[in-house]
Amino acid sequence: NILNFDCDKLPTVSVVLPKLTDANSLGAENPIELDLFFNNHDIGTHIYAHRTNSPNRAKIYNKYYSSFEFDAIWDKNKSAIDIYHWPERQSISFLFSDLIDIVDKNKKFWMDLKNLNENNYLEIIRYIKGFTSKKGEKFKIENLIIESKNPQILTLLAKENFFTSYYLPSVSLKENCEDLKHITNTIVKNIQKYPTRYISFPYEQQSYVDQCLLPIIGDIEQLSWGGLPFAIPPGASTRYRAYIVDHSIHPIGKDI
Repeated sequence: NILNFDCDKLPTVSVVLPKLTDANSLGAENPIELDLFFNNHDIGTHIYAHRTNSPNRAKIYNKYYSSFEFDAIWDKNKSAIDIYHWPERQSISFLFSDLIDIVDKNKKFWMDLKNLNENNYLEIIRYIKGFTSKKGEKFKIENLIIESKNPQILTLLAKENFFTSYYLPSVSLKENCEDLKHITNTIVKNIQKYPTRYISFPYEQQSYVDQCLLPIIGDIEQLSWGGLPFAIPPGASTRYRAYIVDHSIHPIGKDI
């Protein structure tokens, strides 16, 4: 019974994605149990639906969520942000502008931008600012978080008033912080040299952040993910500026 779910432990989602397919082929979950849950519970605007990577998912999630996470690349041939989980997935030519058209106005977005680099960031800035002026009633830059593993370029976007998040390298705290000193030093140097609004990491990485990173860098706003709409761990709603959930009833997620 999802309404009696024990939230003391977050059922994180482990996903093995099949290769060389696309978001349309993988489909979208829309179980009646979640419809019942959302009819009886309010969910915060800082809770984001994971992988809003197809028109069908956008239409379903728009009924329940105020905020959407999606994967994307800058496609120089299309001169547009194309939404798909590169390089594992294939493009369905679902553009960021298409997503804006589908969802209601005043929604929020978290873009996991896979190929942000020094060669394309100026085009990305012009693209987003360009269609912001065209879609001003439905989209505002302050409602967009741009996440990347490239902090050097993220800080350039931050100077253009974008909200940015440094996607931390994968770290597993199995022993102690001393064993992870090398990667921690790299992360600290990046944060100090290339400041962003947020840092982001999966929920499983929280113990590493708490024990090894925050004592060095101090307070910084954080984003995270890893669970289901009805199983958000205690404290997550106040700790995290934004938190992603999978629109599913399965503790072990489907291939999405």
